[in-house]
Amino acid sequence: MTPNRGQEKWIFGLWAGIFLALFILNRYERAGDSDKVWEGWVDWEDPPVEARPSKALSQAWNKQNWPLRSNAQASTREQEWVRSDTVSASWLAKHWPEWKVAKYILVRARWGGVDSMILHREGLADGRWFWEFVPPSTKELTQIALEDWYGHPLWRAKQVRAVHHYQSRIRPLRSWEEVFALAPFDSIQQIWIPQYFHLATGSDK
Repeated sequence: MTPNRGQEKWIFGLWAGIFLALFILNRYERAGDSDKVWEGWVDWEDPPVEARPSKALSQAWNKQNWPLRSNAQASTREQEWVRSDTVSASWLAKHWPEWKVAKYILVRARWGGVDSMILHREGLADGRWFWEFVPPSTKELTQIALEDWYGHPLWRAKQVRAVHHYQSRIRPLRSWEEVFALAPFDSIQQIWIPQYFHLATGSDK
């Protein structure tokens, strides 16, 4: 006797229930002693990297960085003092490429000395030495030679002409506001120029 459609559905549902029960039982047995039966089902995604730092990564970081720290401390003890106004090109050539040595000598001549601000501004900073800086003395605007003035890194030719013309034809400038009104100066120049130049009147406001 062939089962009708109702019986077929009932038998199919029975077998599906049996297979589902077996599947759940299998997952339960695989969970072992876990407190949560469904724990193995939900832990598909890795936790964020920040939440669980890799042990291998930590060990690699320590291997790479601790020797570097020791070397840095050792090199600090062996660092030499370098005086910015007397260090020679021949001594620098033992440590720097030729272009960098040439630039340093030119910068020192044009500025009349070197301090930490100039060294960093010109891209010449070198942390391997302790620098003993000898900054350039401030120059008085009416006393500076035109050749040096035109060659100074802080000034542009148009600015030099405007300031020199005013001082030689009219009167000495009395304030930096007057100087900066004679030609366009950028904000960096307006900060730096009063640090390396002064006015004849002594009023550097």
